[in-house]
Amino acid sequence: MNTAENSKPGLAPLGYSPNDIPRMTGGAISRTRVFSDIKTGKLKAKKAGQRTIIPAEEAKRYIDALPDRVPDNAA
Repeated sequence: MNTAENSKPGLAPLGYSPNDIPRMTGGAISRTRVFSDIKTGKLKAKKAGQRTIIPAEEAKRYIDALPDRVPDNAA
């Protein structure tokens, strides 16, 4: 389920699949890490039958919670 691609133009997606998160982060977060973080509670998800849905606001919170990159010249 790729809700980002299946949504109609102008409609913001309400949720994402675990496969969407690696795409959203340019591969910085793997699908395996997404499921691991769901299991440990770092990422909240919902279930709809067999499908896992990550609410859009939770996906944003999860990505925003990643540590900031420190510039290489910082002392």
